[in-house]
Amino acid sequence: MTGRERVPLVVGAVVFLLGGMAAYDVSDYVVAVPSVVMAVCNLLAIRFLPRAPDAVQLGLFVLNGALALLTAYSTYAAGKQWLPYAWGLAAVVFLIAGAAKHGRNALPTTWSRQR
Repeated sequence: MTGRERVPLVVGAVVFLLGGMAAYDVSDYVVAVPSVVMAVCNLLAIRFLPRAPDAVQLGLFVLNGALALLTAYSTYAAGKQWLPYAWGLAAVVFLIAGAAKHGRNALPTTWSRQR
C-alpha cells in the first residue's frame, strides 16, 4: 500500500474520530459509536489492508461513505446549516475513491454480463 492509498484512511480516521467525539458531546450515540469504531478500523486498515482481498478494501470505502451519509443526515436533523453538505461531500469522495481504486474489473465475474 503506497502513501497515496493511506491518505484517505488517515484523513477518514481523524475526521470520524473528531465527528464521533462531537456527536458524543451532544449525546448522539447513534453517530458517535460507529464513528469511533470506523476511525479505529481505518487506523487498523493501514496495517492490515494491503494483504486483504479487493472486496474487503472496497467494503471499507463503502462503509466509510455510508457512515458519512449517516452523519450528514444526523447533522441535518440537528439543524446545522452547512455541516451536512460537508459530510455529504465526504461520503461522495469515499465512494469515488473506492470506485477509482477498484474500478469495474474488480467485480467478480458472476456480477458482470457473460456472453
